[in-house]
Amino acid sequence: AALRASIGADQRLDATHDHLALAVPAARRQAEAADLLPVAERRLRAAETAAREAFAAYLTAADARRTVSRRRLAGAAAELARGLVGGAPCTVCGSTTHPAPAAPDDDHADESAEITAQQHETAAEKRRADADAVVVEVGGEVARLRAAAGDHTPAETAAAVDELTAQLSAAAAARARLPESQSRLAEAEQDQRLAAERLDSSVRRSCALAAEVAAGRTAASDLRSGLVDALGESLDIDGCQGHTRRCGEVVGAALTAVTELCSARTVHAAARQRADRSARRHGFADAESAQSAALDEATREQLHGGLERRSHQADRDAEVLADPQVVAALAAATPDLDALAAAERSAEQLHDGHRGDLSTAQHSAARLDELSAALSSRLAEWQPLRRTQEVTAGLAALAEGKSGDNTLHMSLSSYVLAARLEQVVAAANERLVPMTSGRYALEHTVDKTAGDRRAAAGGLGLRVRDEWTGEVREPSTLSGGETFQASLALALGLADVVGYECGGTQLQTIFVDEGFGSLDADSLDEVMDELDRLRDGGRVVGVVSHVDAVRERIPAQLRLVKTRTGSAIASAS
Repeated sequence: AALRASIGADQRLDATHDHLALAVPAARRQAEAADLLPVAERRLRAAETAAREAFAAYLTAADARRTVSRRRLAGAAAELARGLVGGAPCTVCGSTTHPAPAAPDDDHADESAEITAQQHETAAEKRRADADAVVVEVGGEVARLRAAAGDHTPAETAAAVDELTAQLSAAAAARARLPESQSRLAEAEQDQRLAAERLDSSVRRSCALAAEVAAGRTAASDLRSGLVDALGESLDIDGCQGHTRRCGEVVGAALTAVTELCSARTVHAAARQRADRSARRHGFADAESAQSAALDEATREQLHGGLERRSHQADRDAEVLADPQVVAALAAATPDLDALAAAERSAEQLHDGHRGDLSTAQHSAARLDELSAALSSRLAEWQPLRRTQEVTAGLAALAEGKSGDNTLHMSLSSYVLAARLEQVVAAANERLVPMTSGRYALEHTVDKTAGDRRAAAGGLGLRVRDEWTGEVREPSTLSGGETFQASLALALGLADVVGYECGGTQLQTIFVDEGFGSLDADSLDEVMDELDRLRDGGRVVGVVSHVDAVRERIPAQLRLVKTRTGSAIASAS
């Protein structure tokens, strides 16, 4: 009973083992997240402070650049006047006389000052973007840690880990004990069944023996009573029993002798029958006839010697007859001499033909030796070219992304473009993160894009990192509005990278054609805020849309209507 109770307890613990094996790592992750959350929150507060300071510095630099631009524009006439030369035509009016050239003001800004201000603004904008990226990154980490830690403190999560670990250890120990306990229980049950069977057998055997003893006692009592009644009270029963035993022994010995006599007679008759059958097989009527025809010893020796001599002679004759030449001579017919002569002439002609073939073959072999030597020489000359070709082919396969040495399976063009794509993705994330409230960020990957089956298609793939769930997704899984936001961010990022590559020159005019209809109200506000920030930075943003909410936020508009003669501007505001 105790063993069954122990097994039942172990089975209940074993049933919780798999669940606990999954729960303990999850609890440890939760505890780790709870420990890291305060540090991440402090980093987030510091990053937000740095982002605010970077934004304020960017606004200051932008105002300074605009001020310098206005000062240079105000003094543009004086700047042109510095380039006037007496007798040379003016680049503006074409006159060769310059009666009153403009003089610069005290606060006039030249081209170098504007370039310096522009560089300061660009550097400040980069610092602001870097700070915003850090805020987004740390904010995503804080969101992930908060989701992982839940509402629990580090002490609570540590206590939960300790408790679950202890339960898992107990369940593991129970699982380890369970097979041995079950084996012991099965052995005990088997021993119990065998003992019960032996007990039942012993009880039945005891009952049977008891019944036999009682029956024997009853029979003996009845027999004794019968003898007393038949022979009287003076009968010596023990003496009679001894005499009876001695008589039985004598009778048994006599019966044994009779049995042995009968057996001997049976064996004699069987031997006589075998002797008669053997005599008949050798041509005699019976065994007596064979015995009467037996020869004396001398005659048998003489006949045996003659038989051996004939046997040896027969063996020698058989060997001679078995010789292949004797067999062939005996089997062959009488030879045809004319036919043999004709065969000889044919053989000589065939021999002559083979001799000519041999000469031709020798000549061909000599020619093949010459060609082989020439081929070896040509191959030796070709080896450097072959090695050069192998190197060239290997380099081409490596550049095409088809070589086994190219572990990334990227073509050279994809590898070069991947560096630019990383810059575009970094610039795009500066737009996409604010547009999606910090949820989505793009990642460059060397893996193939989903659905691309080309052998060397890696290097230009994109993935979308969802900071809310921590998952990395294919761009094709985004909704229509999210796809528009990502596309807009990539286009703006590409424009920024192109501007940087052109010496800091920005694309001052940007057009966005449609795509707003797939956005919900919140997403539309975030996209429009990003476009407003571009416009505040000095760029001209043109939007082509039929969405009313977009028209309400754009102050300067051109309305187009379709007519039979084509589209026309209906109004401007």
